[in-house]
Amino acid sequence: MLTLGIVVGIGAVLAIARRSGITMQLTADTPLSANTVVQVLAAMVVSGMFAASAYAGTRTVVYSTVTGGLGWLVYLGATGVGMGPVAASSLAALTAGFLSQVVASRLRVPALALSMAAIVPLLPGLAVYRGLFEIVQRLPGEGLSTGLTTLLGAAGIGMGLAAGVSMGTFLARPIRTDLDRGQERALRRAAGDARE
Repeated sequence: MLTLGIVVGIGAVLAIARRSGITMQLTADTPLSANTVVQVLAAMVVSGMFAASAYAGTRTVVYSTVTGGLGWLVYLGATGVGMGPVAASSLAALTAGFLSQVVASRLRVPALALSMAAIVPLLPGLAVYRGLFEIVQRLPGEGLSTGLTTLLGAAGIGMGLAAGVSMGTFLARPIRTDLDRGQERALRRAAGDARE
């Protein structure tokens, strides 16, 4: 519902601006920095600040920062080997979901909070805006195909992110269960449990 509200709000403002005669122009895509270190650091800042804005604790913010950087590295690696944006985003989200599940119980923080903050740099916000802009600013007689194609691409990335986090969670469950059992045995030994 929140995403739908954002999309409707942006579309309405663009439509009102166009009907009011305000000239709008969407510039060409600005390429990301070619420097991998700058990209990873930017992704880390975005993830960490998202976690902080959601009132996460210090450990959660730190872990979200690191996971956001690792997710972006996976995304860069996947696009570097020829994967498209949907597949690369899905793989990065899978990594973030997996790592979040494995570490969450040790840090005693919610895994969902960790994985959500980690995938924020991968969200297709600009693609959604571009698609809406292309629909609103189309010339008379021009179809909706360009804008709808852009919006469908953004929707694909969003679904890929959701599927990736879910799959990462699923794959990490056996590992997390083993870690939890190991912690329970260690606690019983430390307490002198007669069953050990």
